[in-house]
Amino acid sequence: MARMGAAALGVAFLHWPLTVVGGVLLWLWVTFLCLICWRLFLIARGVQLISPRGSISNQIDHELPVYSVLVPLHDEADVVDQLAKALSSLDWPADKLDILLLVEMDDFSTRRAISRA
Repeated sequence: MARMGAAALGVAFLHWPLTVVGGVLLWLWVTFLCLICWRLFLIARGVQLISPRGSISNQIDHELPVYSVLVPLHDEADVVDQLAKALSSLDWPADKLDILLLVEMDDFSTRRAISRA
């Protein structure tokens, strides 16, 4: 069936090249327009779903998922205090956060800085 359609398109192109090219371009334009409309609909629907809820702190805690934050550190003793402040200021319930600091066994300076922070 697809071969017959391709053959018919080829024969039509030989006899009426401008008409076939115009038809293909029109089909592509309509398809592109439909995709743009679909994306605009999805954006509007997403905004409608998100905006009434507000920020994370307004949501009920049991509805929120648990997030794991993996923080790889290597020779980062200088920034551990700043990192701890940044991680503690995340807008997410503390019982729904699983923060894991990944440190190499031989990185003693970073491990000491973590134990102090």
